[in-house]
Amino acid sequence: DLQDVILKANANVEHMSSLLADFVRAIMRSTATNGPSSQAHNAMDALTEFLRHLPHAEGVRTYDLIEKTIEELTVEVSSDSLAYDKAEAARMGMRYLIEASCKDGAARGRSAQRLRDFERAWKDVEELRDYRRQKLRGDG
Repeated sequence: DLQDVILKANANVEHMSSLLADFVRAIMRSTATNGPSSQAHNAMDALTEFLRHLPHAEGVRTYDLIEKTIEELTVEVSSDSLAYDKAEAARMGMRYLIEASCKDGAARGRSAQRLRDFERAWKDVEELRDYRRQKLRGDG
């Protein structure tokens, strides 16, 4: 039927990685709100749509799908800007939150290290911001 034709036509790496990225974004949004939210429903919808395509995804390699999803979720910011340092601090914060959510035996150590990394990255942001403020005022 027509729905199967549409599903098969869209069962490719580009479309499916977009669906998977939407699922991951909804999960991340939900965790960022400190608890379940409407994003849980959005995550369920995105995952359901992804799973609908899966039986039609002949020839789609799992590695390619995951790699493209990661690429879609990766934020690129110019390396010579305060925005880059802020994005780097956010990535460090995200790494900390991920490790803090783990329950295995080594999670506490990884979480503590990631927290130190985040604190160092945030300190870099503050120092760069202070340096720029001083330079604008003519103090530096």
